[in-house]
Amino acid sequence: MGKSLIKKQRHFIERDLFFQTLTLLLTVLLGGFLLLLLSKTISTYVDSSLLFLMLFVGYFLLIIFFAWSLSKKFIGPFSRLKENMKDIANGDLSLRLNVRDGDDVRIKSFVDDANRMIMTFNNCLEKIKEPSQEIEKRAEKFLHQIKSKGVLTAEESLESIKDLQEDAKQIRKS
Repeated sequence: MGKSLIKKQRHFIERDLFFQTLTLLLTVLLGGFLLLLLSKTISTYVDSSLLFLMLFVGYFLLIIFFAWSLSKKFIGPFSRLKENMKDIANGDLSLRLNVRDGDDVRIKSFVDDANRMIMTFNNCLEKIKEPSQEIEKRAEKFLHQIKSKGVLTAEESLESIKDLQEDAKQIRKS
């Protein structure tokens, strides 16, 4: 009876993004394997401490390459988008998200969808702006009548409340 409705979420990754990341990871692993083969080949000619240093530097460079590739392609654009989204969340609905030419296609697609959502939300706010201003005016008029007359008749109060109710319905429709 008190069963909570937990909706199972699935997170999908686009196939080309998956394969691109997998290719990059496999390149790093293959590079590491080639470094091991190279070290075995030259181990008879080079001192073991120098060989260790060469392997360490090689792995380090591969990891740097992997991290740089991922951060440049994915993390950098999302950091910029995060800052833009904070501004939008703070009420700046005139702001639009943008991406650089070199950013990933999937990020551009996401930005286009987000910009459409922001424009739709902005349009909805514009639709309710006029009716909400009308409600505000009628409420002020109603309060002014009460202050000036002291007591309103039931018919006057009912008419004012019905006007406010009609404006509220118009906002709900928007």
